[in-house]
Amino acid sequence: MIAIAKSSGLKYRPFVLKRVGENLFRSPCGNYFAILKINGHQVRQSLKTDDRDEAKVRLEEFRLQSRRPKPVAVRSRDLANATFEALAQRWFNANKMEVKPSGWERRRYAVKSLVKFFKQKPVNRITKLDVENWAIWKSKSVSPATFNKELDNLRMIFRYAVEHGIIDRNHAATIRRLRVPKPKITVPTREQFRALIADLRKYPFTDLKDTKPAADLLEFIAYSGARLGEAVAVQWQDVDWQRGTLTIKGGITGTKNNEVRIIPLFLPLERLLKELRARLKAEPDPADRVLKTMSAKIALTSACQRLDMPHFLHHALRHFFASNAVESGVDFMTVAGWLGHRDGGALLARTYSHLRAEHSVEMARRITFDAGAAGAQSHASST
Repeated sequence: MIAIAKSSGLKYRPFVLKRVGENLFRSPCGNYFAILKINGHQVRQSLKTDDRDEAKVRLEEFRLQSRRPKPVAVRSRDLANATFEALAQRWFNANKMEVKPSGWERRRYAVKSLVKFFKQKPVNRITKLDVENWAIWKSKSVSPATFNKELDNLRMIFRYAVEHGIIDRNHAATIRRLRVPKPKITVPTREQFRALIADLRKYPFTDLKDTKPAADLLEFIAYSGARLGEAVAVQWQDVDWQRGTLTIKGGITGTKNNEVRIIPLFLPLERLLKELRARLKAEPDPADRVLKTMSAKIALTSACQRLDMPHFLHHALRHFFASNAVESGVDFMTVAGWLGHRDGGALLARTYSHLRAEHSVEMARRITFDAGAAGAQSHASST
């Protein structure tokens, strides 16, 4: 796609827009453009951002604004003059079934926070300045991740209002998302992992309850790569001893992406499951849960303090599984499938491939080619 860009003086020179998605193009300087065909005519619009995720959001808003028919009168007078709180609640109820319970709860908190700011103001009287004032105030009081979640919900509420003819445009569409700092992932080393499990199995402690179930849970996550909610929902009927597989269903709420996955019974995982079954006095019911605790947070925190280790969380053991799988030479796509990622390993490549400094050092030792050193050795042997 050829576009025209202004250079110095009155001269113009063409530049090429590279297509990076459906109706989404990027200029050589990194800015994104939307190019649509509306009523037989090509329409191009600068999205005024160099952030791809933000560009996708603005592209969708541009599509909606460009292809939306002329506004029609809203039949319901109550809806036409609805307050932000009333419309937000209506949108929330209308879309409640589209998200999982956990996502629904996060959305509810976001809407509750937005209502505190916009309160009883009619939606059709909320201006772009009002939205900008919210963004300025909110960005100073919460983390970037929380701000972005509330902004996403605000955009969806206004989009809902646009679709119903209450307002003409989405004033939240041009508010920029904040850049979220990449979290530092702390993964226990194999020695730290062994020390943690050994410490938790030294029951009884005078100040703790039985910590063996906590050790079982942490080992299960470390050997399977399951998320906490997925791990505690595993039942004995999910274990297929003959085929050597384990089915991860996620329980009532399902997995994060609502997809059931099957992973191999890795040797450490198979050994743990056999030990857990051997402890039972009778054959377990197929619907019984494999693990006996829903959380190891308190026990894990206490063990980290006793052993003077970083404060590890449940998810650190999922990282432990992923990083060890990558370091063992398993390809990203395979590990991504075990973890339940749907991106073919892209996230894995960005996140897990260089988590452990000692692995990088070990790999660096394999780089031994040195023309200078070889020449020096041959010269020394000849003399």
